[in-house]
Amino acid sequence: MLQSVAGYLKKRQKGFAVLASFAGGAWLLTSYAKQRFQELSERMILDSNARENLRRRFRQNQEDCTFVLLAQLPTLARHLFSELDVEALTAELQRRAEVAKRDKQSTAAIEDSTASLEYSNSSLHAETGKPNGSAHMDESFHSTLEAAQIPLPQESEAMEQGAAVEQPQIVDPRTKAELWQAIKVQTFHRTIASLYLVCLLDLLTHVQLNLLGRHNYVSSVYEQAMPEEESYANGHGYVNGDSTTEKNGSSSSAKKLDPVSERQYLSFGWWFLQKGWRQISELVAQVVEESLGSVSLKAQYGMQDFNKLLVEIRRKIEYEPTGSVHSFAGALFPSTLEEEQESLVESGLPPSVASSGISPELRNLLNETQDFLDSPDFSIVLRSCLDKSFELLSSSLSHLFVNMPEIAAGRFEEVTEKKVRLAAILPALARASHSILEDTPNEYADALANNRELQEFSAVVFSHFVLE
Repeated sequence: MLQSVAGYLKKRQKGFAVLASFAGGAWLLTSYAKQRFQELSERMILDSNARENLRRRFRQNQEDCTFVLLAQLPTLARHLFSELDVEALTAELQRRAEVAKRDKQSTAAIEDSTASLEYSNSSLHAETGKPNGSAHMDESFHSTLEAAQIPLPQESEAMEQGAAVEQPQIVDPRTKAELWQAIKVQTFHRTIASLYLVCLLDLLTHVQLNLLGRHNYVSSVYEQAMPEEESYANGHGYVNGDSTTEKNGSSSSAKKLDPVSERQYLSFGWWFLQKGWRQISELVAQVVEESLGSVSLKAQYGMQDFNKLLVEIRRKIEYEPTGSVHSFAGALFPSTLEEEQESLVESGLPPSVASSGISPELRNLLNETQDFLDSPDFSIVLRSCLDKSFELLSSSLSHLFVNMPEIAAGRFEEVTEKKVRLAAILPALARASHSILEDTPNEYADALANNRELQEFSAVVFSHFVLE
């Protein structure tokens, strides 16, 4: 039996060899396929986690930009409202109107009292020949004075001194027409400057925080990619007695921005908050004076006319007379070494440290920031942000230019556009500047945060890097 089995196997030896080879190959192929599938799955999971981590970091970075913007707006509001105090000018006009009204009432009362006194005197002269006429005349005279509430000579000096103490003196020497002219110009100046300052500050904040966010993200990826031994060696600065830099040509510290440089970089925002805002304000003031200086307060404006006026003012601000785009980089960021040192000192850095020079890491950040501020993309995004902001401003003032519908014969009348005097627009326009800089939550900041062009620009800043 064993011989028969051995003979059977010997006759079919080739077939069994082929079958074994096929089975072994199938097993190896299956094992390889499983291994590759596992590697691909792990890689997909890692890529998915990396993309989610990048998306989460980017989203958090944009939220931080909005929070920083809202935290810095009170500083701009304090500067702008103290420089352009439209409410004080309005209060001065109201005070003068009240003084004029009181003077008119006093004059009318004195005229009425004088007429009554003359009438009493004529009556007294008619009664002079009667008995006790002199005594009757004295009583009638004093009663007339009391009725007319005219102060006696001994009381007049004290009352004049009291009135001088009670009534404040006019501090502003300008005439009423000059005050109205100042209110007109400063109201437009303050509101338009508020929009430009908010947009520019938001863009500067996005550039700075996205650059720092990118550095932090690249640093974290670089550290995760290093082997554990190399990470340990880089952390201690040596590998088997040799420095890491000599062995690898670079170190993790070269990829990561140190906290001191990061704080110094953020402190350069002081320049715009304390210096640059005034450059923007002066530019807006010049254009507003040129565009509205000769416009009468009685001029009639419809919604389209008002929007055309804003477009014309924007064109003069955002473009040079030659037609080239105006650059705001000098107002946003210091451009000279002296300005950089001033920003560092004013932000709290000791003068000895500020004058010692700027580290290479910080210098790279400053140069990159300047490149982004001077780029054409920055001008395009700024124009988009200003479009959104001015649209929101026009929408908030649209109720001034429409006739409210009324119910007539059981139906509503159609809403029609109307024209209003320029003076009637000023109060709402002045309140708009407070909404732009002081409201919480701030609809202007929310509109900028949801601007697609700004989000895309932030993504470019966040993702634009080159590994050395």
